[in-house]
Amino acid sequence: MSIGYTNSPPGLDEKNKSLIQLLKFPFQKLGGLLITEDKGKVQRLFLIEDQRKVQGILERHPLLIHLLLEAHSAIEKFFPDSQLTLNAITDPEASSYKFYKSNDNEELNISISTHLNPREAIKVLEQFYDDWWSSNSRKAKGKISIGLEFV
Repeated sequence: MSIGYTNSPPGLDEKNKSLIQLLKFPFQKLGGLLITEDKGKVQRLFLIEDQRKVQGILERHPLLIHLLLEAHSAIEKFFPDSQLTLNAITDPEASSYKFYKSNDNEELNISISTHLNPREAIKVLEQFYDDWWSSNSRKAKGKISIGLEFV
């Protein structure tokens, strides 16, 4: 005879089930507040050229918000005192590809404004890619790109 359970592990009485439900509710509310708070941090840390487009992408892909905050910290270690710009980019041809869904032709681009000479800046960017971005880029699911802008 097999015994299965659907919503709760075995051994939980009704009192414990109720307690778990009470704990889940505030956490869900708190999660929404954290996302809102993190959106505000993104707006403070990055120069955003088109707020409406960037906000739209972040609303459709809220998990990118935390990754943007992590990326900002990591980039600062490699490019201290550089201005980071966040842009929404749309590939108009991407929507015609069969494997794209609607709005999947959008991504966010982090542009690192640097005073380094181009050769040195590219070396530093390659080091950043090797040390941090290569192990974190999968989290972006193709929705974030990072490049240089020379000033």
